[in-house]
Amino acid sequence: MVYQVKDVAETAGVTVRTLHHYDQIGLLKPASTTDSGYRLYTDQDLERLQQIMFLKELDFGLQEIKEIMDTPGFDRKQALSSQKKLLLEKRKRLDAIIDLVDKTLYTIEGGDLMGKQEMFEAFDMTEIERHQQQ
Repeated sequence: MVYQVKDVAETAGVTVRTLHHYDQIGLLKPASTTDSGYRLYTDQDLERLQQIMFLKELDFGLQEIKEIMDTPGFDRKQALSSQKKLLLEKRKRLDAIIDLVDKTLYTIEGGDLMGKQEMFEAFDMTEIERHQQQ
C-alpha cells in the first residue's frame, strides 16, 4: 500500500515537517514521489519509521539512528529485542525514581531519614548505558 506524507504523519503522530526533515537527512526516504512532488511511503517505510521512533525514545540522536539502521546486516528483529531490554531497564529506573520520590516525601513528613547514598541510588544510569552500548 502507498501512503501520502500527511497520512503517515497522522498515523505515526509526527509532523509533516519531521518527515520532510528525515527525508532531507536521508534517515527516511519516501519510496517515491509524485509528479507534483508529493512524497509516497510504503509499509516498509512505516516499519523504518517505527524503528526510528523506538530509537528516539531511547535517546539516540538522529545521526546515530541513521548509522545504526544503515549498518550492513542490520537485523530489525534483533534490534527490537535489544530495545525491549533497554526499555525494561528504563522502566525499572523510573519505578525506582518514583519510589525515591515517595521515600523523600515520607522523610519530609517526619519519617525516617534517608542515607546520602540512598538519596541518589535511583539515578544510576549504569545498566541503561550498558544496554545502549550493545
